[in-house]
Amino acid sequence: MTGPAAVLPATAYLLATDDTGRWLLVRHRGRWQLPGGLVQSGESPQAAAEREAWEETGLSLRSIELLTVAWVASARVNHPGRLVFIFSARMRVAAVRLQRGELEAWRLTRPGRALDLLHPLLVERLKAAGSGRRYMEQLPMLDR
Repeated sequence: MTGPAAVLPATAYLLATDDTGRWLLVRHRGRWQLPGGLVQSGESPQAAAEREAWEETGLSLRSIELLTVAWVASARVNHPGRLVFIFSARMRVAAVRLQRGELEAWRLTRPGRALDLLHPLLVERLKAAGSGRRYMEQLPMLDR
């Protein structure tokens, strides 16, 4: 192979639950999501999920297990798809310190309510993980 190596974009998220089973959600640009973000060069997806959770919430969360991986095809020509990793984590409710300028709010939410609030693609991934499906492929949603 000649030329630069291809870089595959990836994102990683933590599904953090408290002792009562509630999920930690954060709101970014008016949309509820799980703590997480882009995997940086030289970083593992697991380390990225933990780093992003720390940066976004101030909580030191350690992932327990990989719940699911999704391949998301690109909606744009000449753009790569991306891998999305979701890890689980346990948390003790503590003082959440939101990343100002990026996040607007946080909440602990029962799973059923959380599924109503989250983006449909994320809901699909979480439902797949709940049914034991560890890998899935998704077409892009054009209304992002």
